[in-house]
Amino acid sequence: MSKKAAANLELLLAAFIWGTTFVAQSIGMNDIGPYSFQAIRTFLGAAAIIPVILIRRSAAKKNGTYRKMTGKDFRRLLIGGSLTGVALGFASMSQQVGILYSTVGNAGFLTAMYLVLVPVLGIFIGRRATLKNWICVAVAAVGVYLISAADSAAISKGDLLLIACAFLFSIQILLIDHFSGSLDPVCFCFVEMMVSGLICSVPMLLLETVTAEAVRAAAFPIFYAGVMSSGVAYTLQIAGQRDAEPAIAVLFMSLESVFSLLAGIVVLHQIPTALGFLGCILIFAAVVASQLDLKLIRCRS
Repeated sequence: MSKKAAANLELLLAAFIWGTTFVAQSIGMNDIGPYSFQAIRTFLGAAAIIPVILIRRSAAKKNGTYRKMTGKDFRRLLIGGSLTGVALGFASMSQQVGILYSTVGNAGFLTAMYLVLVPVLGIFIGRRATLKNWICVAVAAVGVYLISAADSAAISKGDLLLIACAFLFSIQILLIDHFSGSLDPVCFCFVEMMVSGLICSVPMLLLETVTAEAVRAAAFPIFYAGVMSSGVAYTLQIAGQRDAEPAIAVLFMSLESVFSLLAGIVVLHQIPTALGFLGCILIFAAVVASQLDLKLIRCRS
């Protein structure tokens, strides 16, 4: 198998894991509250990244590319990782609670809208949004209406939270772009996830009661969302993007939303309406079109 073929397979598997994680998030809340699920899952995901950091550091030392972090870089890592962690914490909580009142298919496609919103929100930090960006937003907005409001004339509470999640993920991406620079992306992700876990822990402690029995009952969904999504899939993304063509990488990772829809149908029997399917197609088209020339790609689940 060639390097490019292997890279494409790695990205496809990462997208599959991220897409099916929406099902794990939904099933997990049968036994545990949304804030508890997200807090535990995020801390577990941070723990899963530690071996990746150690393996990458060992490999860098062997091939002579290891560079010790300077004090300036360390401060930038803490400040940037903390700010992005706050954004990630609120985004993930909005997503988790939104799934309670929506379907995992809707969650996948509405969350994916952050890829459409990033270039548009970039105007607030001095970037120009192109005509193509605005067209993609308009197409995605039509898709959102068809997914959520076509039958009831009102967007559901869950879908509103998922749209808010997409906006928050967009802010997170812009913060990553601003702060990460030459910093190790895996170390940055570790700090980000630790802070996100702390943010999610606040409503968990204030609003929910966590028992060992509930955690055991939700153990597999938590493990899948924490270790597989944040640890394994993130590692696959890093490895895959190294050798894949950028446009192909975008296409494969955009399939996350498609996998969430299929997983919702197969596992949870959440079958969208014909208009809902059309809305998914429009959002997917807008996401892919908006990203074809954008090099900023990050993991969000």
